[in-house]
Amino acid sequence: LDGFRLPYDLITGNHDFEGLDEFDTDEENLQAWMDCFRRDAPYFSRKIGEKTLLVGLSTVRFRDSPHSSHECHADDAQLEWFQKVVQSHPDEEGWRIIVFTHAPVMGSGLRVLQNVHVINGCAWMNHCSPSRSLFIETVKENRQIKLWFSGHFHLSHDYEDSISRVNQ
Repeated sequence: LDGFRLPYDLITGNHDFEGLDEFDTDEENLQAWMDCFRRDAPYFSRKIGEKTLLVGLSTVRFRDSPHSSHECHADDAQLEWFQKVVQSHPDEEGWRIIVFTHAPVMGSGLRVLQNVHVINGCAWMNHCSPSRSLFIETVKENRQIKLWFSGHFHLSHDYEDSISRVNQ
Protein backbone atom coordinates (compact mmCIF):
# COMPACT_ATOMS: atom_id res chain seq x y z
CA LEU A 1 0.00 0.00 0.00
CA ASP A 2 2.86 2.38 0.71
CA GLY A 3 3.73 2.21 -2.99
CA PHE A 4 0.62 4.19 -3.89
CA ARG A 5 2.03 7.14 -1.91
CA LEU A 6 -1.45 8.01 -0.65
CA PRO A 7 -2.60 8.13 2.96
CA TYR A 8 -4.52 5.07 4.11
CA ASP A 9 -5.86 3.50 7.25
CA LEU A 10 -6.76 -0.09 8.05
CA ILE A 11 -9.15 -2.04 10.24
CA THR A 12 -9.14 -5.70 11.13
CA GLY A 13 -11.81 -8.27 10.37
CA ASN A 14 -12.35 -11.81 11.56
CA HIS A 15 -9.97 -13.38 9.03
CA ASP A 16 -7.07 -11.26 10.28
CA PHE A 17 -7.06 -13.40 13.44
CA GLU A 18 -6.86 -16.84 11.88
CA GLY A 19 -3.14 -17.32 12.61
CA LEU A 20 -3.90 -20.17 14.99
CA ASP A 21 -0.52 -21.82 14.44
CA GLU A 22 1.39 -18.57 14.69
CA PHE A 23 -0.13 -16.93 17.78
CA ASP A 24 -1.35 -18.28 21.09
CA THR A 25 -3.66 -15.36 21.87
CA ASP A 26 -5.74 -12.74 20.11
CA GLU A 27 -3.66 -10.07 21.85
CA GLU A 28 -0.46 -11.46 20.29
CA ASN A 29 -2.16 -11.68 16.91
CA LEU A 30 -3.47 -8.10 17.11
CA GLN A 31 -0.12 -6.76 18.26
CA ALA A 32 1.61 -8.43 15.31
CA TRP A 33 -0.94 -6.82 12.96
CA MET A 34 -0.38 -3.40 14.55
CA ASP A 35 3.41 -3.84 14.37
CA CYS A 36 3.23 -4.90 10.73
CA PHE A 37 1.19 -1.84 9.75
CA ARG A 38 2.92 0.53 12.21
CA ARG A 39 -0.28 1.24 14.16
CA ASP A 40 -0.59 2.30 17.78
CA ALA A 41 -4.21 1.13 17.95
CA PRO A 42 -6.51 -1.05 15.81
CA TYR A 43 -8.93 1.86 15.28
CA PHE A 44 -8.52 5.31 13.75
CA SER A 45 -10.02 8.68 12.99
CA ARG A 46 -8.69 11.02 10.36
CA LYS A 47 -9.90 14.32 9.03
CA ILE A 48 -10.02 14.10 5.24
CA GLY A 49 -11.61 17.43 4.39
CA GLU A 50 -13.48 20.39 5.76
CA LYS A 51 -15.46 18.99 8.73
CA THR A 52 -15.27 15.45 7.27
CA LEU A 53 -13.94 12.62 9.40
CA LEU A 54 -13.16 8.97 8.64
CA VAL A 55 -13.52 6.58 11.57
CA GLY A 56 -12.55 2.91 11.62
CA LEU A 57 -13.31 0.27 14.26
CA SER A 58 -11.61 -3.12 14.31
CA THR A 59 -12.40 -6.65 15.30
CA VAL A 60 -10.18 -7.60 18.24
CA ARG A 61 -11.00 -11.22 19.07
CA PHE A 62 -11.22 -14.60 17.38
CA ARG A 63 -10.01 -17.34 19.74
CA ASP A 64 -11.63 -15.60 22.72
CA SER A 65 -15.09 -15.24 21.17
CA PRO A 66 -17.66 -16.95 23.37
CA HIS A 67 -19.93 -18.01 20.50
CA SER A 68 -18.42 -17.84 17.03
CA SER A 69 -14.77 -17.17 16.28
CA HIS A 70 -15.97 -15.22 13.24
CA GLU A 71 -17.97 -12.71 15.27
CA CYS A 72 -16.65 -9.22 14.52
CA HIS A 73 -16.22 -7.60 17.90
CA ALA A 74 -15.06 -4.11 18.84
CA ASP A 75 -14.03 -4.03 22.49
CA ASP A 76 -15.21 -1.62 25.19
CA ALA A 77 -12.18 0.64 24.78
CA GLN A 78 -13.01 1.19 21.12
CA LEU A 79 -16.69 1.73 21.84
CA GLU A 80 -15.93 4.37 24.45
CA TRP A 81 -13.45 6.05 22.08
CA PHE A 82 -16.00 5.92 19.24
CA GLN A 83 -18.69 7.58 21.34
CA LYS A 84 -16.29 10.37 22.31
CA VAL A 85 -15.24 10.92 18.69
CA VAL A 86 -18.86 11.15 17.50
CA GLN A 87 -19.86 13.49 20.33
CA SER A 88 -16.88 15.78 19.74
CA HIS A 89 -17.82 16.22 16.06
CA PRO A 90 -21.48 17.31 16.23
CA ASP A 91 -23.90 17.65 13.36
CA GLU A 92 -24.81 21.14 14.59
CA GLU A 93 -21.29 22.26 13.70
CA GLY A 94 -21.52 20.78 10.23
CA TRP A 95 -19.46 17.63 10.75
CA ARG A 96 -19.80 14.60 8.47
CA ILE A 97 -18.55 11.23 9.74
CA ILE A 98 -17.88 8.18 7.59
CA VAL A 99 -17.46 4.93 9.54
CA PHE A 100 -15.77 1.66 8.54
CA THR A 101 -16.24 -1.70 10.26
CA HIS A 102 -15.68 -5.18 8.95
CA ALA A 103 -19.22 -6.41 9.68
CA PRO A 104 -22.39 -4.33 9.35
CA VAL A 105 -24.35 -3.13 12.35
CA MET A 106 -27.45 -4.85 13.71
CA GLY A 107 -30.54 -2.88 12.72
CA SER A 108 -29.05 -1.54 9.51
CA GLY A 109 -31.35 -3.65 7.35
CA LEU A 110 -28.47 -4.99 5.27
CA ARG A 111 -28.68 -8.45 3.76
CA VAL A 112 -27.36 -11.23 5.97
CA LEU A 113 -26.90 -14.92 5.32
CA GLN A 114 -29.40 -16.58 7.65
CA ASN A 115 -27.95 -20.09 7.33
CA VAL A 116 -24.38 -19.00 7.91
CA HIS A 117 -23.95 -15.76 9.81
CA VAL A 118 -27.15 -15.44 11.83
CA ILE A 119 -27.20 -18.95 13.28
CA ASN A 120 -23.48 -18.75 14.06
CA GLY A 121 -23.76 -15.43 15.90
CA CYS A 122 -21.46 -13.54 13.57
CA ALA A 123 -23.76 -11.52 11.30
CA TRP A 124 -23.27 -8.07 12.84
CA MET A 125 -20.72 -6.11 14.84
CA ASN A 126 -20.74 -7.38 18.43
CA HIS A 127 -23.54 -9.80 17.47
CA CYS A 128 -23.42 -11.82 20.70
CA SER A 129 -22.57 -8.93 23.04
CA PRO A 130 -24.86 -6.61 24.99
CA SER A 131 -23.25 -3.70 23.09
CA ARG A 132 -24.60 -4.89 19.71
CA SER A 133 -27.30 -2.19 19.50
CA LEU A 134 -24.92 0.63 20.42
CA PHE A 135 -23.91 1.10 16.78
CA ILE A 136 -27.35 1.61 15.24
CA GLU A 137 -28.48 3.67 18.23
CA THR A 138 -25.45 5.92 17.73
CA VAL A 139 -26.30 6.34 14.05
CA LYS A 140 -29.93 7.17 14.79
CA GLU A 141 -28.97 9.71 17.46
CA ASN A 142 -26.19 11.38 15.47
CA ARG A 143 -27.08 12.76 12.07
CA GLN A 144 -23.43 13.60 11.42
CA ILE A 145 -22.81 9.93 10.66
CA LYS A 146 -23.46 10.06 6.93
CA LEU A 147 -22.02 6.75 5.70
CA TRP A 148 -21.15 3.40 7.28
CA PHE A 149 -19.18 0.94 5.17
CA SER A 150 -18.86 -2.75 5.95
CA GLY A 151 -18.17 -6.05 4.24
CA HIS A 152 -17.96 -9.46 5.95
CA PHE A 153 -20.63 -11.26 3.92
CA HIS A 154 -18.69 -11.66 0.68
CA LEU A 155 -21.79 -10.44 -1.18
CA SER A 156 -22.00 -8.08 -4.09
CA HIS A 157 -23.47 -4.61 -3.96
CA ASP A 158 -25.88 -5.79 -6.67
CA TYR A 159 -28.44 -6.82 -4.05
CA GLU A 160 -31.07 -4.18 -3.35
CA ASP A 161 -30.62 -4.67 0.38
CA SER A 162 -26.83 -4.31 0.31
CA ILE A 163 -27.33 -0.57 0.94
CA SER A 164 -29.60 0.90 3.60
CA ARG A 165 -30.54 4.40 4.69
CA VAL A 166 -31.00 5.64 8.22
CA ASN A 167 -31.90 9.23 9.18
CA GLN A 168 -32.90 10.13 5.61
